[in-house]
Amino acid sequence: MEIKYEKGGHFGNIMTVEAMAAKTDNFNKLMNRCWYGVAGTIFPEGMESFWEINWWDGDKRTGKKILSNQTITKTKGKWEVSPLWTGNIVDGKLQMNVRMKMKCFSFTAMTVPYSFLNFPENDSFSGFWVVAANTPMGPIIMMFCLDPHVSAEKVDAEITRLEVEHGIKCRDKIRKIVYDPNYKPGDTDEFAFNKDGKPPTIDHSKNKYAHQVLAKPYPPPS
Repeated sequence: MEIKYEKGGHFGNIMTVEAMAAKTDNFNKLMNRCWYGVAGTIFPEGMESFWEINWWDGDKRTGKKILSNQTITKTKGKWEVSPLWTGNIVDGKLQMNVRMKMKCFSFTAMTVPYSFLNFPENDSFSGFWVVAANTPMGPIIMMFCLDPHVSAEKVDAEITRLEVEHGIKCRDKIRKIVYDPNYKPGDTDEFAFNKDGKPPTIDHSKNKYAHQVLAKPYPPPS
C-alpha cells in the first residue's frame, strides 16, 4: 500500500489523515498489541527494554480520553512503571495525554499530538511504527516494532529511510535499544502478545497494574 504524506515541519513529511486511517484500520491495528521501543531520540543510555500497550476504553472511536496506554521500561536493571496515559482521536489524529507522577499522585502534564512516519503492514514483525512529535523538550522520534528482536540491519535501514524520504538528520541523536537475546514477551509483565502477520491476543486479567486504569469498567467491554 502506497503511503501518502503531507508537509510536516521538522519531520519533512508526515502521513495524511487518510493514510493513517487506511494503514491502521482507523487505529484499530494500534490497539491490543505490545509495541517494543527499538530506537529513538528520547531513550536514555542503558535502556534494556521499553514496551507500550494501547487499548480502546469502550465503543467510542473519536473524542477525548477514549483509549489507554500502559508503558513499562527497564534501564540499567531498574523497572519503571509509567502512570497510565490516556489518548484522544481528534480530527482523525492521535493525541496522547502525558501523565506524570509525583510522590503521592499522578497528573496530566501535557497533551502531545503524534504524527506517523511509518506503520507496519498486516502486523508484520519486519515493519515499524514510527512516531514523530513536537514536545516542550523539542521534536522527538520514536521507533517501535512488534518484535523486540527485530534485526539491527532493519532498524538501520529504517533510520536511513527517515533520512532519505523525510529529510530527518538525527542519526547521531537516535539511541537503539538492544534487548537481551534471551528476552521473551512476558518477561517485563506484558499482557498483550503479538503474532507475526496475524492478529494479537490481549489478556487484561494479567495486567498487574490494573489499579492505574482510569476508565471504567476495566477490563473494557469486549
